[in-house]
Amino acid sequence: MRDFIKRALKKLNKLTAEQILELLMSATAEIDRLETVLDSLTDGILVCDTHHNLVMANKNAERFLPLSHPESGTMAVWNLLRDDTLREFFESALPGNDRIEEREFDVEVKGIQRLLSISVLPLVRDHQVSGSLIYVEDITEKRGKEARLRRAENLASLTTLAAGVAHEIKNPLGSISIHIQLIQKAMASNQEMYFKAHPDGKNGQDPTGYFNLLDKYIAVVNEEIDRLNHIVVDFLFAVRPMNIEFRKGNINTLIEELVEFVWYEMEEAHIECLLEPAETLPLIDFDERYMKQALLNLIKNAIAAMPRGGTFIIKTSHTDTELQIDLQDTGIGIPEENLSKIFEPYFTTRETGSGLGLTLVYKIIREHGGEVSVKSKPGEGSCFTISLPVPQKETRLISYEGGMMQFKLLVVDDEKNIREGLAASLQMDGYEVETAAAGDEGWKLFLKGDIDLVITDLRMPGISGEDLLQRIGAETPGIPVIVLTGHGTVENAVNAMRNGAYDFLTKPVNLDRLSLLVKRALKGRELELKHRRIEEELEQQKQFETIIGTSTPMRRVFDTIRRAAPAKASVLITGESGVGKELVADAIHELSPRKGKPLIKVHCAALSASLLESELFGHEKGAFTGAVSRTRGRFELAHEGTLFLDEIGEIDQNIQIKLLRVLQEKKFERVGGEATIETDVRIVAATNKDLKEEIEKGNFREDLYFRLNVVNIRVPPLRERKDDIPLLISVFLKEFAVENNKTVEGIDDKARAAIYAYDWPGNVRELRNCMESAVVMSKGPVITEGDLPPTLRVSNDDGWIRIPLGSTMETAEQIVIRDTLSSVKGNKSKAADILAIGRKTLHRKLAGWGEDEGEEDAVL
Repeated sequence: MRDFIKRALKKLNKLTAEQILELLMSATAEIDRLETVLDSLTDGILVCDTHHNLVMANKNAERFLPLSHPESGTMAVWNLLRDDTLREFFESALPGNDRIEEREFDVEVKGIQRLLSISVLPLVRDHQVSGSLIYVEDITEKRGKEARLRRAENLASLTTLAAGVAHEIKNPLGSISIHIQLIQKAMASNQEMYFKAHPDGKNGQDPTGYFNLLDKYIAVVNEEIDRLNHIVVDFLFAVRPMNIEFRKGNINTLIEELVEFVWYEMEEAHIECLLEPAETLPLIDFDERYMKQALLNLIKNAIAAMPRGGTFIIKTSHTDTELQIDLQDTGIGIPEENLSKIFEPYFTTRETGSGLGLTLVYKIIREHGGEVSVKSKPGEGSCFTISLPVPQKETRLISYEGGMMQFKLLVVDDEKNIREGLAASLQMDGYEVETAAAGDEGWKLFLKGDIDLVITDLRMPGISGEDLLQRIGAETPGIPVIVLTGHGTVENAVNAMRNGAYDFLTKPVNLDRLSLLVKRALKGRELELKHRRIEEELEQQKQFETIIGTSTPMRRVFDTIRRAAPAKASVLITGESGVGKELVADAIHELSPRKGKPLIKVHCAALSASLLESELFGHEKGAFTGAVSRTRGRFELAHEGTLFLDEIGEIDQNIQIKLLRVLQEKKFERVGGEATIETDVRIVAATNKDLKEEIEKGNFREDLYFRLNVVNIRVPPLRERKDDIPLLISVFLKEFAVENNKTVEGIDDKARAAIYAYDWPGNVRELRNCMESAVVMSKGPVITEGDLPPTLRVSNDDGWIRIPLGSTMETAEQIVIRDTLSSVKGNKSKAADILAIGRKTLHRKLAGWGEDEGEEDAVL
């Protein structure tokens, strides 16, 4: 870059204005390219001059460091840092400029704790120090990986000792236990002889306390044996390679079983256990034995942390990719210096702890592809968080072997030989087969896996085949069920078919007949799965069918919608009138988990303050004149759904206060009512106003703005996405041709040029109206310039500026200035003279519209 500028300066006197401009544009492009490269780096880069002033910082430098923006260009970089430790380091490291300094820092930026490695290096040019380069690396994850590796190495070294430890400790423990039992038997015999020899003992009592003392000592020894045995079992469990057998299951169900198992222990310890399960939780793959062990260890750990009682909360939640379990207690907490060691082998803070319980938890969760972490404060309790991966939806239609789709079958029969024989036959046909020895076991397997067909006996202990059939039909309609029956119960089998069974077979089962029946049943299942796949693909295509656009600005809008829709956060949609803000709100609701729940819309500008209050919150009978009955408001009607507040910038200050309260507390009262109503509503708001400007004017509350503007989606005006005009024209012409029973094949070049030349202050709505008018007025199959509305079809060179009726003063001003600039080929000085305004005024207005590219006029 430096050499490029030197060469350019040498040639400067010989160059024309156009060549100079071209060189400057090339230089700008080089600078942009350099900035792009620096911003793409994963580490932070800062450059200082010889006076230690900050010259440049890439995006990651600003993300990693607590930097404030300089008020002037002559401020030393350490004065821009909001962290005292960093400021001291930079003050000492930078002035020398002739050495490399490197240190690690724990820094909190925007609420995120990071571990940073910061290096200061001198920049040398022509053997002279010309400044400093500061290199910032985020090593938080790197340190985490090192810690996990260290834990893995510790466990690996323990594994090599496991067999020897098991032999050397378990055998002596067994021997000690046997001999203690022999001592107890001998004591019982001696005690009987003792009482015969000492008649002063009354009713078998020991007046000297001798035997009572022996009993006490032996109880202590037995207790220590049990504890040592428990340590050995934990140790072996922790170091032994795990044979994980994954099955799909419901974590909520597993947690409920564990809480029921320890309920009495919690009751005795005066601990209140609260379950907060997610309403819907995806089935995930896990080994039930190991996962029970991990969760039970954490529950026992929480009980031990609350010796005086307390509250224990188990909460589950999930995203598309992750299932989370939070186990929070109100116990004694963990000192900060111990948090990093809590999962290390043999580390414990309890006198009777083995130090392997949490190590085992860590290993089990890691074997399941998850993470476990802990947050704690002494005296305030601890929260252990487990994150487990959620399997992504599998497309089963692409899994074929020998041309046949892979299906999973379930065989339920209490006769072992029949069950295993049927399974072997079906496996030979290429199916994956699960088996169950009873109806309740079969039901559990059905809930855990993707079962495509069930074969069940009718008569079984516990849940019968008929009960299992009814449960499967209620849970997953369409799953074929084949029932097995003896000759004497064919009537029962026919009844089962009436209740939804696919077919029945009598025992002894003809395997060829079974094979044909299964194939026929699964053919229907295959068609159902294909149909479902097609419906899912069509649903994905429909996600944005109402929002037309393929341009880069619209793709950014679509991307933001997809990311924002699954969350609960409020969304503020901004943009000019007619850009399609309501369509964006529709898409957010359709892509959210609230799809299927109400989407309630309120146009805030169409109602007075009093009517809007009643519309939003409802009113009680007699609350005001005309309130003849209780009326539910839009917040109640939208419960568990989405509330779209259009033109939010128009609402009264008093309504703003009430709306803020609902957003904060999820509660409100009807107009004229006293009862507090709780609501679960997601707010999506829209406005064509600049709310920041309205805040400065005192028309809009800043705190409400921050509540609404959690996610901001700006819908671009049509003039910023003219690449979408051909697609919009095509869609609108087809729509109105059908509506008006006309044949329209397209649009000619002159008409298309007129449409492109127009700025569309009314945006997509105005374009749609123009296309409807053109179709109605068209005389042939091709839309011509004469078919367009007058505002579009008038030639641009007749000396007239056309302003659409109903335009605001600001829009009219924009049209006049843009058309004037266009007529003088962009010369701002000439345009300012024609408009009789100062050139600075013209620049200021263009800058306000984001259209000013500099003070200089075009060189002509």
